[in-house]
Amino acid sequence: MDHFFTSKTIAHLMDVLSSIKQARGVANADFIHDSTELEIMDQNTRTSAQYESLLQLTSSRNALRALLDMSDRKIESLRKYTSYFLGKGMKSLPDEVLSHVFEISYGENCYNTGGYRWDRVWQLRDSRCFSVAVSSVSRRFRRVALDSPRIWCHLDNIMNPDLLALFISRSRGALLHLHVAGGNRKTSMDHFLELAATEAPRWATFSVDARFLTTGEETTIHQCRDLLLPRLTKLVHIIDYTTVPKDMEV
Repeated sequence: MDHFFTSKTIAHLMDVLSSIKQARGVANADFIHDSTELEIMDQNTRTSAQYESLLQLTSSRNALRALLDMSDRKIESLRKYTSYFLGKGMKSLPDEVLSHVFEISYGENCYNTGGYRWDRVWQLRDSRCFSVAVSSVSRRFRRVALDSPRIWCHLDNIMNPDLLALFISRSRGALLHLHVAGGNRKTSMDHFLELAATEAPRWATFSVDARFLTTGEETTIHQCRDLLLPRLTKLVHIIDYTTVPKDMEV
């Protein structure tokens, strides 16, 4: 059912809301009708003005009631669709949906496999923290997380060897995304690639941050040329901070 509001009524309601906004959310009866102006009027003028105010307030009240009724109906309709979920909360989500939520959240925290800003090491840490944290929330979260191999599929040599082995194990058959960098890392380049090479058929992306590589590390990476990588679709090679990484489709 539609309701019609006059322009005068709409203007009055907007003035009231504007006054409340200017008062930083504090409502006052004078915002609806200020009677101070009536006090300086003569009797006849005051009576006429009071009658006009009565009509205006009545119209505004009826408009607000109509809006309130429409809001009540919408609220009731929404409650019918949301009452079950609100009552059950997270428990009402099937494991498949919860797993999908984990995967989306993991993707938001992991480093960007689109080839932009691979130097953001903190994103690598965030992705690892998410996987470990979400699997520690509750028994159900742990079960779903361990059954979600795609939230364990990003590997890097910033991980220590034990964590790296854990992620490889939990990623099962999921495609892997690898990132290696030079410098002081928790897992040496040769050890990282030795572990990752056992899963070479699952490599999907491989990025190399070459800004701080030693000659020995470069030699180790060159040995990857002998690996069979049937599912590799992207290589990223970072030279320095000012160079935008270029994707190389395989």
